[in-house]
Amino acid sequence: MDSSTGITAAIARAGHRDISHDPTLKEAIKLKDGRTISALQMQLEYLEYATRYVDSISPDPATKDVLAR
Repeated sequence: MDSSTGITAAIARAGHRDISHDPTLKEAIKLKDGRTISALQMQLEYLEYATRYVDSISPDPATKDVLAR
């Protein structure tokens, strides 16, 4: 999945309210590609996208450190 589908569509459709008001992290949102994921899974996908991008641009040590945490 590329960053223009899935996650972005999920936020637009479900809205931040549905997932931001769920302290249990169990609220699920349906993605454009048909998958259903939790807010935590969405954050992990964003981290994956960010990590792939940073790896492609020769990041400085501080940026690499932030993503490694």
